[in-house]
Amino acid sequence: MNKKGSYRWQSILQLLVLAVIIVANIISGYVYSRYDLTQEGRYSLTEASKELATDLDDVVYIKVYLKGDFPSGFQRLKSSTEDMLREFKAYAGSNIEYEFFNPNRFESSKKQQDFYQQLSKKGLEPTNLKSMEGQGYSEKIIVPGALVYYNGKEIPVDLLEGQIDQGPQQSLNNSIQLLEYKLANGIQKDQNPPPTSVPGQKT
Repeated sequence: MNKKGSYRWQSILQLLVLAVIIVANIISGYVYSRYDLTQEGRYSLTEASKELATDLDDVVYIKVYLKGDFPSGFQRLKSSTEDMLREFKAYAGSNIEYEFFNPNRFESSKKQQDFYQQLSKKGLEPTNLKSMEGQGYSEKIIVPGALVYYNGKEIPVDLLEGQIDQGPQQSLNNSIQLLEYKLANGIQKDQNPPPTSVPGQKT
């Protein structure tokens, strides 16, 4: 092999080694971060939730309406929700899909109000959020919830626990602590078939 060919081969080999190192670092970082979170007990799932996720026999699609320009507290709720959904997906694999949507994406005021009404009918209530901005307050409509879809069924999940005016920080902390329960409950409700008849009802 001539010097030119040898140099090219060494360059290719170095690039391959570098690529392997980068991929290994990414994988180890992900594994470590999940291990670290599990050690802290922040986002590790309970055995019941793990079993629920691994036993899914079809795709559960979760549409979360926590996207947009939020105060830091709600950004934390969004990040925690995404972390929790990643944990569910780690056990469910391709049987859990999720997306985050901005509920305030419409330019037309009428379309926006119509959309809020649609969400309200589905069981997700838009909330008026007041926050400090400069020397005054600003108001924004948020929808701190999700819709869980499975086999044609649609289950609303309210991700905000308690009333904001009863203590915003405590309300958000409680919401984050209850994320696993609320998401698992929404998935579980989607799995249960509707009753064929109501007791006492004439058929």
